[in-house]
Amino acid sequence: MRPSRADLEAIAEVLVACDVDEVGHPDFLDAQWLEEEWDVYCIDLESNAWVVRTAEGRSAAYAHIAEEIPGVTWEAMGWVHPDDRGRGLGHFLVRATEQDAAAKLSEAGALNLHNIAPGQDAAADELLRSTGFGITRYFWHMEMPLGPGRPRPPMPPDLEITPFQLQRDERDVHRVLEVAFEKHWGTAPIAFEKWMQENVNMPSFDPSLSFVARIKDEIVGVLVGRIDHGHGYVNDLGVLEAHRGRGIGAALLEKSFIAFEVRGLPDVRLNVDAANETGAVRLYERAGMTAVRTWVVFAKEIGPAGAGDSSAGPRCGT
Repeated sequence: MRPSRADLEAIAEVLVACDVDEVGHPDFLDAQWLEEEWDVYCIDLESNAWVVRTAEGRSAAYAHIAEEIPGVTWEAMGWVHPDDRGRGLGHFLVRATEQDAAAKLSEAGALNLHNIAPGQDAAADELLRSTGFGITRYFWHMEMPLGPGRPRPPMPPDLEITPFQLQRDERDVHRVLEVAFEKHWGTAPIAFEKWMQENVNMPSFDPSLSFVARIKDEIVGVLVGRIDHGHGYVNDLGVLEAHRGRGIGAALLEKSFIAFEVRGLPDVRLNVDAANETGAVRLYERAGMTAVRTWVVFAKEIGPAGAGDSSAGPRCGT
């Protein structure tokens, strides 16, 4: 059935149980995370989400779809409580979200549907392959403890890095991120208004955790950071192509790490495309970060009949 806001806490319990089962502890998947997903990605609970309840009324499974690239790509995520697996609930959610995606089609159109699954979930892998999805990309969740002992890169001598300034830097930061990501896998422009909704207009946005890098008054790189559930988090890091290889990305990371340390945070985290073409993974590894979790992007083309071939899709990465 379709969920409502009243189901938020019960659904969050399913997400947390899945995390504990998969990695031994909750990651970010709690009621706050879920509510932000609903709000930021404008998930219509009456047409883009499903909850499965047991005969006793307990939430056993949940899934939703969110639009990644308007008119082109939708992304599905689903969870089945560990106590309720092996009952066909995952198969139901895959088919239900596929039907929801098919309902978004224009008369003659097609779209990409991505389904995100944990890298260690063999059952999800088998299920998605059996329903016509194919692996198209891997993403890594990377982490690093903050404090003494971590690498400290030098600051390029001609570089000035300042904190994000509200009512001045919004459009410049958006522009640099758009240019820096334009050649990435499956990329698509993100409208300024949508970027503002997902970043600056969020209640948790703190401009002192985001940074702008300049050389001779030209903005050449930006980093957007936040505090997420008591951890430092790098949302986006982009350096203009002509200025890569000069230590700008490392310098931006260092500024963000220091800002997180000042706030007493234990670590810093981010997600990155494992095949990122700019060498982002190597940058993060040199900074001392390591991959602790893998997410697999499965893809399928949805046509008028609701089926098709696997294909690639959205702008992602850090």
